[in-house]
Amino acid sequence: MALSLTCRRLLYRQHPTFLQCRQSGYIVMLPDVPLHADDNPLLRSDEFQDYSGLTVRKCYDGVVRRALDFEAGFWRVEKHIKGKENMSEVDLFQEYLCPIEELSRPLENAYNVVKILRQSSDLMNSEKYGKVASRAALALHNKYSSPLLYYSCKSALKQSTSLQDDQKRLLKKYTLLGKLNGLELSNSNYEALMAVRKETLKNQTTYNNKLEHEARLFKFPISDPHMMKNVPQHLLKAMSEGPDPSRGPWGVQFWTMEPFIEYCPDALVRDKLWHSRVTFGLNNELTVLNAEVDQIRHSRRREAKILGFESYADYAMESKMAGSVENTLNMLDHLLEKARPAQAHEIESLNKFAFQSGFHKPLAFWDVGFWKHEQLNKTYNLDENYLSAYFPLENVLDGLFSLLNDLYGVEIHEKTGVNTWHRDVRVFEVFDKSSTLPSGHVFLDPYARPEKPYSGGVALTLRNRSLVGSGQSPQVGVVFSFSPPSSGKPCLLSFNNVVNLFARFGYAAQVVLSKSAYAEVAGTSFMESDAAEVPAHFMVHWAFNPSVVQRISGHYETGEKLPDTALNNLDKVRRHMAGFSLCNEIYKCRLDLELFATDIPWKSVMDELWPRYSALPQDPLDHSPMSFYQIFNDASASYYADLWSRVIAADIFTAFEEVGVDNKEGIRTQGERFRDLYLTGLSGSAENFRRFRGRDPSPDAFLLWLGLQKPLKQSK
Repeated sequence: MALSLTCRRLLYRQHPTFLQCRQSGYIVMLPDVPLHADDNPLLRSDEFQDYSGLTVRKCYDGVVRRALDFEAGFWRVEKHIKGKENMSEVDLFQEYLCPIEELSRPLENAYNVVKILRQSSDLMNSEKYGKVASRAALALHNKYSSPLLYYSCKSALKQSTSLQDDQKRLLKKYTLLGKLNGLELSNSNYEALMAVRKETLKNQTTYNNKLEHEARLFKFPISDPHMMKNVPQHLLKAMSEGPDPSRGPWGVQFWTMEPFIEYCPDALVRDKLWHSRVTFGLNNELTVLNAEVDQIRHSRRREAKILGFESYADYAMESKMAGSVENTLNMLDHLLEKARPAQAHEIESLNKFAFQSGFHKPLAFWDVGFWKHEQLNKTYNLDENYLSAYFPLENVLDGLFSLLNDLYGVEIHEKTGVNTWHRDVRVFEVFDKSSTLPSGHVFLDPYARPEKPYSGGVALTLRNRSLVGSGQSPQVGVVFSFSPPSSGKPCLLSFNNVVNLFARFGYAAQVVLSKSAYAEVAGTSFMESDAAEVPAHFMVHWAFNPSVVQRISGHYETGEKLPDTALNNLDKVRRHMAGFSLCNEIYKCRLDLELFATDIPWKSVMDELWPRYSALPQDPLDHSPMSFYQIFNDASASYYADLWSRVIAADIFTAFEEVGVDNKEGIRTQGERFRDLYLTGLSGSAENFRRFRGRDPSPDAFLLWLGLQKPLKQSK
């Protein structure tokens, strides 16, 4: 497609974006002194990355080399475009966007290698990783801060009737990110935007440093084994301070405080830990967070105003599936309407249970998690060790791959002989029925290791699909910390592990099955954050389906399937106190939105919201919003995103229930529709959903999934 003549006036306008970013410190740049280029595996362009011999130095050097190559190439491409006499003769995709993609891929792939090493080894601590991430971000920012590229894409988008869906999506990405980077602002307003973003970054850095400092100072030692008797294995390992997690000693730290409170049998310790958690950033004068919280909110508000938005919450919705604050609040209110009455009943029931069990005072917030687990154990008796015996990893993988074949018509086979970052890593080829060549590869790193950070489950894109130039097939890394085989036992998964495995392969499916010709919009590259986890949560529904559970289960000694009683109880456990849990999540979502939609003091916002969302009395010492670190970093006005994804996933799963989840032919037909119209759809998530369901999303399926709403035929 030729560039519109209206772009010609931009050829000699030098927008200060790149210069401002570098000079202001918006992204920190380190000296570019790459070494050892000749023997650096990160600089090779093979089908599979060679991880042998990678060091911190080689990772940094490799990313810097790729960044320098990208920057030099990017400016050459722009110089070529600017040198054109007749802009109408420029082919936007072949001469501009495709060359930029070919330049981007080596840098992004190298950076993704560093990301997976960060998740799977101790090679990259926070400081080292931060240096690499900053350098990669600085280089890639060029793509979305070029006025020539922005206005070229904007002009082309107006004439896009002859374009493919992925081409339109690519143009929309460049125009949206360019707009949000201030490319339509006057020079003075642009400079003001850069200044306020610099201020935000400064305050975020101070906020994070203070929070980290106080978190490092906090430590609550535990030596009594009785305190740890009900703590799950993964948490026991995280809290262990000795060679044997079962013997102790143990220590509670900032990151393990909340989960441990739910298993702590001592009410006084629960009280003390909870109050320590909700007063973080309050008691130590060196780490008081009030000023930073106020300043981050203030600078976010100024940033939104400069860009023409009423509030930062409105700004955040510009790139979301929800589309507006109003749509998001409507969804939250609909959920609350059912969840709040259920919560009141659940707390009343739990109070009675605790009283009958010898706890003779009203439950406080810090008591609920513990007594919830006690009630679960007494009512359903689902012991983690008992359940895990029925879920050997190999059985679960076989059943999961079989399900993915039923849904999407793909065959998954293990591939050997591939160089990986550790000998535990297994590589799986994914074959589409329409091709003899693999659609992509999944790298599974399943086991815990001493040098490996604990991971409840993370999936990272290693390479996105691209048909530009020499092209590349997609690759995904999936990392867990399962207990490895030992003493003659295979790797056994808790049911939570099973659910997480299904979820991460849901993410992997979206990346590997992408049909986009452009890496920029393949997989999750331009996925709205409130839709990014939809494929993962969709697979969670299948993990709880009784026929699927039977397919993946098999006692590691006898081969026996999970007994019906345990099978039926899994669903009941999932729905236990769903009203309480959902109300707590909605409260956090609403708190976040209000803090970034208004300038009302955070304590006033909290005081107004609490009684609407909680059946428990508000504690006067609760200052937890100050340490709500997600919303004062990248998730400002976006904390609701995961809940929105769960709502969308439940609605999508209903389409499969409508044809019958045990109807193999119906599931295959519906699965192909889902794959083509949503999972690999090349439009925005909202449009993809409408194509699949024929309407806008509804929260009703999610409420039904949680047991908070009866099926329509029973709701009279």
